[in-house]
Amino acid sequence: MKFQIMLPTYNRGDLVGGAIKTVLAQENPNWSLLVVDNNSADNTAEVVKSFDDPRIRYVCNPTNTSMSGNWEFGLKHLEEADAYTVLGDDDGFLPNALTVVENMFQEHDIEAVRVDDGCFTYPAVDGSTLSRLQASCRGEYSIYNSFEVLKKVARFEHPGGYKWLPSIYNSFFSRKLLETIKEKSPERVFGSAAPDIYTAMLAGGLGVNFLYLSYPVKLPGTSPKSNGFLVGKTGKKGKIDPRASEFYKSTIAEKLIRHDAITIFPHVWDSIQKVRSLLNIRDISLDSERVYTAVVKEFLKRSNVLLEGDIQFLSEVCSVPVEDVRKDISGRLKRKEVKERKRKIRKALTLSSLRRRIWPRSEPISSNKYFIDEYVADESVNDIYSGCMYYYQMLQPLDFEVKPVEDVAGIYASE
Repeated sequence: MKFQIMLPTYNRGDLVGGAIKTVLAQENPNWSLLVVDNNSADNTAEVVKSFDDPRIRYVCNPTNTSMSGNWEFGLKHLEEADAYTVLGDDDGFLPNALTVVENMFQEHDIEAVRVDDGCFTYPAVDGSTLSRLQASCRGEYSIYNSFEVLKKVARFEHPGGYKWLPSIYNSFFSRKLLETIKEKSPERVFGSAAPDIYTAMLAGGLGVNFLYLSYPVKLPGTSPKSNGFLVGKTGKKGKIDPRASEFYKSTIAEKLIRHDAITIFPHVWDSIQKVRSLLNIRDISLDSERVYTAVVKEFLKRSNVLLEGDIQFLSEVCSVPVEDVRKDISGRLKRKEVKERKRKIRKALTLSSLRRRIWPRSEPISSNKYFIDEYVADESVNDIYSGCMYYYQMLQPLDFEVKPVEDVAGIYASE
């Protein structure tokens, strides 16, 4: 089984090398890596070309475009393979990743393998000089029908939300699934500001069987240059980080989104609406009241100031006057500020909170279940490659065996 990995990047010569190293470290040699450079101005090209391996190809977009536009450019250069995935330039694979995924494809009648999320936080992101590792491994999997999951996601009935669906970023797509997506969405495979979310909604609308794997296959990274980190990093006056503003300008210019909202749900909403129209799906509906609640809840987690993009989105989608939305969120932010002030006072008086921040900790749950959340004391673990190797070494002695489990969501797809 051959894997085609696409690695989009832009001005991250200091990060992309670590991601490439995790691909080179794979036990399974049957892969090819396509690095898609969005016309970087730094040393990205030199870093990529320093890896002397014929399985690594480098293409450079002739013009700088949106993230979705760059992914679309890369799609045209993919080689034929049996399974496809996208790897972020600050993300990485564990050494046995492709072997585990190949076994899942060979043993089950599925079109995608959705891998469980973890997170490697680079030093300096959250104020610590140490990196932080958060990951879980239950050694379990379930098989779902993507359309049944999509219906629950749209109704806010699924505990995992939109993240439960397989996207080409959090999953491995079969050749059949990718070709079907290209056929159903001929103009753009990545048709929204968030290309991963859009492919998740497309996969959901197609109603394929996919496997959700709680096993450490991929470790997403959060670096000081991560889009998610920059978008959520707002200033005192409610201005989005200038580096994130580039993302919005190019995305809005390509008419992939109307507002520079910092919340994720506008992208989910936009993607669901486009997929409904594209696939002529009738039995998926979104409740505007629940949409309002979901966006406000997420907004309050991400920001301490009013941001017009989110206000405009809520006003348009939920048919609520702009001033009413602004007044409501302003009141909620004031109440949040009071709660935050009280929380900080309590935290300053609690010694255990200081210990949790400084002392590494990991918790074995059982013989085949493991959860970790720690600041890594070893300062040499400072990039995604070292983070993946560190986690892999921790898991090795536990000898995990992937086992099927009961479907807790009640939407098991029989094979």
